[in-house]
Amino acid sequence: MPIRYEIDCECLMTTGSGVVTFAEVYKMANRQRNDPDFRGLLYEYQGFTQVDAFDRSTEELEALA
Repeated sequence: MPIRYEIDCECLMTTGSGVVTFAEVYKMANRQRNDPDFRGLLYEYQGFTQVDAFDRSTEELEALA
């Protein structure tokens, strides 16, 4: 999966690579919400320098928001 996350202490680190689809972002967001370590996070890092493209529509992006 080109998008993944890791929780280290109170920091959520999300990274991606290649072509990231809406379905992958949606699944990852659901996994994060259901992860017991996700509670009480203070910091978030998002690293997408390795992403070539985000394959999603405007409607999908609005649904995720």
